Amino acid sequence: MRVVRFILLLFICGAIKANAQQKMVYKFAVFFNNKDTVTYPISNPELYLSAKSIARKQQQNIGFDMLDVPVNSINIKAIIKAGFNVHNTSRWFNCAIVFSDDKQAADSLKKIIGVKQVIDVGFSVKKTIAQNNKEVNMGEMISQLEQKFPKVNDKNKQDSNIYGAGFAQAEMLNATGLHQINLNGSGVTIAVIDAGYRNANKHVVFKHALKQVIATYDFVDMETNVFDNDDHGTAVWSCLAANDTFNFIGTAPSAKYVLLRSEDATTEFPVEEFYWAISAEYADSIGADIISSSLGYNEFDHDKYNYEQKHLDGKTTWITQAANLASKKGLFVINSAGNEGDNAWKQIAFPGDANDVITVGAVDKKQRFAGFSSIGLTADGRIKPDLMALGENVTIASEMGSIYEGDGTSYSCPILAGGIACLWPLIKNNNATQIINWLHMSGSNYYKPNKYFGYGVPNLYLVYQFAINYPKDTLIDVRVLDDKNHHLTYYANHNEKLKIILVNALGKQVFSQTENVKHPGLIRFKLNGSKKLRNGVYTLHILCDGKKVIQRLVII
Repeated sequence: MRVVRFILLLFICGAIKANAQQKMVYKFAVFFNNKDTVTYPISNPELYLSAKSIARKQQQNIGFDMLDVPVNSINIKAIIKAGFNVHNTSRWFNCAIVFSDDKQAADSLKKIIGVKQVIDVGFSVKKTIAQNNKEVNMGEMISQLEQKFPKVNDKNKQDSNIYGAGFAQAEMLNATGLHQINLNGSGVTIAVIDAGYRNANKHVVFKHALKQVIATYDFVDMETNVFDNDDHGTAVWSCLAANDTFNFIGTAPSAKYVLLRSEDATTEFPVEEFYWAISAEYADSIGADIISSSLGYNEFDHDKYNYEQKHLDGKTTWITQAANLASKKGLFVINSAGNEGDNAWKQIAFPGDANDVITVGAVDKKQRFAGFSSIGLTADGRIKPDLMALGENVTIASEMGSIYEGDGTSYSCPILAGGIACLWPLIKNNNATQIINWLHMSGSNYYKPNKYFGYGVPNLYLVYQFAINYPKDTLIDVRVLDDKNHHLTYYANHNEKLKIILVNALGKQVFSQTENVKHPGLIRFKLNGSKKLRNGVYTLHILCDGKKVIQRLVII
């Protein structure tokens, strides 16, 4: 396999001055005022981005800019020379995460040439094992992993018995309908960002998935091993990648995966927001298509770092900014809403407030709201969560090698992310705003979104119909939703007036409604009062600009 040609500058640096009596390490984000566009010119992105990353951006008409350029190595060397430990770097924020034994290190860091700003991002107990200063070439590491894990294509029969215990969660979103037409995640790369995937490399449900892993990295401990530390990611990944026939099949069993760790489950500090950003940058650099993240932040281990609900504005917190930048760079981000619904905070956690991120809440198997699921709205009045998926009594894999049930938006998020991945070959050339609009429109609650359900449970097969009919002037779908009325989906190429008529089996007109299309595109609307129609066979007539669409409709 061809070696991936890009450089991601990350530094694993040990403390220069060791002091056995120091028990704490203090963490700072150090921002710089320049980048090296001579060594890494914007016009030559293949020096620091993979071919797949470049192709994804080109497909979406996304240009290259200073955000893509790595952090200037001269700045990093200056910090190391000053005696500090540079843990890792963020090119999007143009900063380094710096560790120090000195609680007041910010004063010294600010004096280093090239430093623009320094902020305190947390602290922890100092580890006793020192690391050596060295620069890591992630491109070479990923190339080795790609050679180690050959591509595997698995086709699944579509039967509830085949899915095993995973059937209900896939069927709720109609991901099973996508699988039936061989849309199962093949050709799509999903980056999972979590707290660790302990023992996932030993679990039978991941036997096939492990062969589809193209890269792993732990940005907390700066190592390639992610199969330790915590089992949260094991459960999360199983919702996507499980592929054990008759036992448990996830929603994207044939996707490729990048497994990343950004969360330190033993502590809670803002530094983890930067680890998340660096993980997202890494996913972007190697050409991932989708990020599935079941992480969220609002309160930390020290009150001085805590956020307030006024910050839920889609732009303030570091992790929300990072999620927005990931979307800007062509990644499609799906994040859990959080499990704050039954505690004092109640609302979504960050980065669930990000504009171009699908924020996923939780329902039970009867599609009733799960009480723990975080609610909206955002501080600036936007609908969040966006969509819902099964988050109560979800089938997941355990670190012990078994299958069990768990609760949380941590699981509803990857279930939906896997379903969206199955659609990706059809929707990848559209921007995030268009894709999110289609997903919203497919939701069971699209006609009355609220702070609990958002736009409801999406029907992914309906999104498939949107995609294959786009941009034809055509009737796409008619169905009954929770309000018992019929809802019609139509694609209009231009401004026009639609007249909808229902005729019964005796040829008598029993229903009429007019809709004015003010903006060309996909529209979905309710046939007001159609729930009062008697059971029977009807003919649906749609008249527009001299054209007529006729469809048989059975009401039972």
